[in-house]
Amino acid sequence: MTQRRLSVAFVALVLLVSGAAGCGGGDSSSPTAQTPTASPAPAATLRPAEIIQGALPATVLIEIKTASGADYSGSGFVIDPAGIIVTNLHVIRGAVSAKVSLPNGDTYDRITVRVVDEVRDIAIIKVPGFNLPTVALADSDTVSQGDAVVLLGNPLGLGGSATTGIVSAIRAFEESQMFQTDAAANPGNSGGPMLNEQGVAVGILTSRFTQAENLNFAVPVNYARGLLDINDGMSLATLAAKYPETAPDSLPASTASAAAPAAPAAELGPDGITVRAGPVRGDAQLGYTEPVVKYATIDGRVFVVTTIEVKNLSSGAIAGLTVDEFWYDRDAIPVTGASFSHPRPLQPEEVITVTLEVPRHAQMDRNQYQFKHANGDIVATLQPEL
Repeated sequence: MTQRRLSVAFVALVLLVSGAAGCGGGDSSSPTAQTPTASPAPAATLRPAEIIQGALPATVLIEIKTASGADYSGSGFVIDPAGIIVTNLHVIRGAVSAKVSLPNGDTYDRITVRVVDEVRDIAIIKVPGFNLPTVALADSDTVSQGDAVVLLGNPLGLGGSATTGIVSAIRAFEESQMFQTDAAANPGNSGGPMLNEQGVAVGILTSRFTQAENLNFAVPVNYARGLLDINDGMSLATLAAKYPETAPDSLPASTASAAAPAAPAAELGPDGITVRAGPVRGDAQLGYTEPVVKYATIDGRVFVVTTIEVKNLSSGAIAGLTVDEFWYDRDAIPVTGASFSHPRPLQPEEVITVTLEVPRHAQMDRNQYQFKHANGDIVATLQPEL
């Protein structure tokens, strides 16, 4: 589960063959005959099974532990046989230790962070590998709406998973583009490759925008290609200091003064707080306060920060609780969002503070919150009044 928020050149080698035809003694005034240049043969279209067989050996499981002791997992994919891996920043954010596992059973716990792009949620890391299987990077500018794609990753820690779909749309977000796909994805898929019909990566899947069925997004790989020549050589300790884990129970210090507190825990309960009776398991129920939404400035950027008090009203623990926030524009098109994941089971009568931070987007119009169980089932949906 995750917490929230060219260049190795891609070169197509074409052999251009030209020749000059001479006559007899070779009159230098004779025109040179040009051999027509042959067009390169189009790359073969592969079946999904062939794509999976080719790319799965290079799709890795990344498991991390944070300073708070929380354990998280995500995905990534090897792009260089020496051990260079592409993933999401939020997969490794706050990690004080990490382990990378390949499908063949090889594992690595010595990890350096070459470079990150916080805006586009990209991280490029390095393990001390040799002759590792790889996934090639495509030119993601060639992707079109309707293209068939395959997603690989480790949803909920289940390794070697694959789903298929199409590029539903190419969305222009505030500072970058994203590929929208109807291929299924779950927490743990983050950082895995989105592959085209030639079996090469066109996108990096991110689970930040999984607030609806069959509505998932990937970052175009050209953004990662632009980072490949950079090597900051960060240790995990340096990464954790610069990009700390988002505390599940409180606002970061830079935003604490900007957000008003939610209703006190004493007010949570069936008599005065909306109770969503959709079962998590058995008769598990949730109660929560109305969301408190404020603007805050973090590192010079404006965020919309939401806090919600949530209480387990059932007699049993609720494991794997997540709260997703999704913002839409006036045409009901999703433009941005954030996710909160509780790192441990929510005990009976326990109250937690959910904090969601979303970069302000010019087209934000209305939002929605969804409460989910670890298996992806929606427990409750909250649509604030407009």
